[in-house]
Amino acid sequence: TSPKPALSRKKKPEVMGNFSVSEVTIQKLPGSSLIYAGGTLKNETDQQRFQVTVEIDLFDSADRKIGAAKDYKDVIESHGQWTFRALIVHKNAVSARIAAIREQP
Repeated sequence: TSPKPALSRKKKPEVMGNFSVSEVTIQKLPGSSLIYAGGTLKNETDQQRFQVTVEIDLFDSADRKIGAAKDYKDVIESHGQWTFRALIVHKNAVSARIAAIREQP
């Protein structure tokens, strides 16, 4: 019998507070020199969330922290989803991770 091909599994979203967070990817805007750290944040509660800021740490190829980026959303509806996109000014950033999620009560 031949071995079965490995199933590709999507990484489960990380949970931070009452939010689930996708993997953060670095994306170059087509036709531009702009680079963003992007991902998805989902409100896992039955309440609206207000003034939400996602703070992202940026890392170089040696996995050293070289800076940070952030994005802001005024309201995320209950069980709503937000696709964040934080501008990166550090051109040698190769990876990014969520550092914090902050909000006004």
